Amino acid sequence: HDASRAIADWLSTFQREHPRLYQHLVDHSSHVELSREGEDSPTEKVYFRMDPKVIELTVNEDFKQRTDKFIFDVPRENPQEKAKVFLKKSKQVLLMVSLLRGMTTGADALGLTRFF
Repeated sequence: HDASRAIADWLSTFQREHPRLYQHLVDHSSHVELSREGEDSPTEKVYFRMDPKVIELTVNEDFKQRTDKFIFDVPRENPQEKAKVFLKKSKQVLLMVSLLRGMTTGADALGLTRFF
């Protein structure tokens, strides 16, 4: 949590002083938002590097529409239900990704069957 805004200020300076590097980081990373237990806990963003093959998929309009629907259809009221639906839908997204990439075995091809 950046209560003092020191990180936000640094990023703003970084963006101005190194625009090409900043844009590269924006284009090759993504984030998820985490909410810790307790109402006083602020939402945190965790950033990660995106695989170039996933980045290629993001230009596919059908893929973008499906993932947007996936994100907005996950229930948010009940944490247990959210996790259950998220895992179920994640398997569907992995299958869609594998089909778009020309793979035939779904999650098996990605080595992720142990999660499902």
